[in-house]
Amino acid sequence: MSKLNRRKGVSNRNDLSTLSTLLFRYRFIGVMMIVIVCVRISLIHNGLYLRALESFFPSDTRLSFPMSISTPQPPPLKGWWEPYVDAVSVIYQPSNQTQWCEQASTLAPQKKTGMYLVKVTKTASSTSAAAALQIAESVALKKGLAKPCPTHVRHGSSYKSRQDPSFLWTVVRQPHKRDISEYFHFEISRRGEKYDSKDLIRHLEEKKNKQFKSISKGMESYPLLGNTSQRTSKQLQELELMSSVFQTYDFIAVTERMDESLVVMKLLHQFPDESIVVLNSKTSGGFDDGKYKQTCYKIQKSYTTEEVDHYIAKDYQKDNLDFLLYTVANQSLDKTIEFLGRERVKKEVMRHRKLHQLAEDLCLKKAVYPCTKHGKPNRKSAQSCYFGDVGCGHKCVMDVIRNATKDETNV
Repeated sequence: MSKLNRRKGVSNRNDLSTLSTLLFRYRFIGVMMIVIVCVRISLIHNGLYLRALESFFPSDTRLSFPMSISTPQPPPLKGWWEPYVDAVSVIYQPSNQTQWCEQASTLAPQKKTGMYLVKVTKTASSTSAAAALQIAESVALKKGLAKPCPTHVRHGSSYKSRQDPSFLWTVVRQPHKRDISEYFHFEISRRGEKYDSKDLIRHLEEKKNKQFKSISKGMESYPLLGNTSQRTSKQLQELELMSSVFQTYDFIAVTERMDESLVVMKLLHQFPDESIVVLNSKTSGGFDDGKYKQTCYKIQKSYTTEEVDHYIAKDYQKDNLDFLLYTVANQSLDKTIEFLGRERVKKEVMRHRKLHQLAEDLCLKKAVYPCTKHGKPNRKSAQSCYFGDVGCGHKCVMDVIRNATKDETNV
């Protein structure tokens, strides 16, 4: 055999060896790629599933929880009331009338007209309270009044004694998020209790209809749980009562859609821009208002476990009108946005967020809160807030927004 042939033989064997090695590597790479694709498909599928769950009700915020011990919260079941939601929901009516903003006189110092905000615990009530007080202040200034409009910001049913002219509004939140937040705020953060799924389930059971009871007159004596044979008449009574709520209130905001809610309310009633820009009162990991036992308590993150999620998906929704209330509130907000013009509202929301960012950039460091970042009470906050942790830094915020909106090209 010639040297040339031997070289070709060696070359062929090398080529075959190289080819075999390459085929093995490519086959390994191919298998790995298939595995990666399968994993990605699974992740995408799960991601879409989670987003589908979260989109059942509109939401800009998510309940925070340790991923290692929690499962995604299931979507609320469709209630018997679903076919009637459209009929019960409303389009909030526009008005540039501000007769409700009248000064108390020496003859009637305890005026029962004015703005009424019915606060519901853990529905961003501090933010809405600040907005109510800033609206009262800015509307009075616009009317040339020396003092802010009469404003009543309270929990409970004080709104029953109001007199016309008045402006009545409130805020509602996803039922399970509100109730869980309340449990963590009072039991875990303030009282230092350890998380217990049975205690949380008991709390959720006790808080059924909490929001509906808080904002509807006469709800305390209403028999929510009746004989099943009277189910139809009971449902009609509940629908009529729910309809009465939405006919009575001038506006019902949604916590998870607070930016949209405040902007829509501003457009409907021509409130000034500075009235709806509010610095955040509480953040997870920060501290509360320091009023409970004159102590600052660190706000603990909320989370749930599988047992609680299962309860929320089934028993929690039974005979719980807060789900109907929340659904109708969202539907009413959507209807009003369509009435005003979706594109118009979208642009105004973007504008509002720019103003909010501007206020945070210039005022957040100046705002003084009841509790320092180290958890110590701060008495100087009384000069910065309306009361408690409500509207801290509001003077700076309102000045900044007024100056910014004098020349709209800066916004």
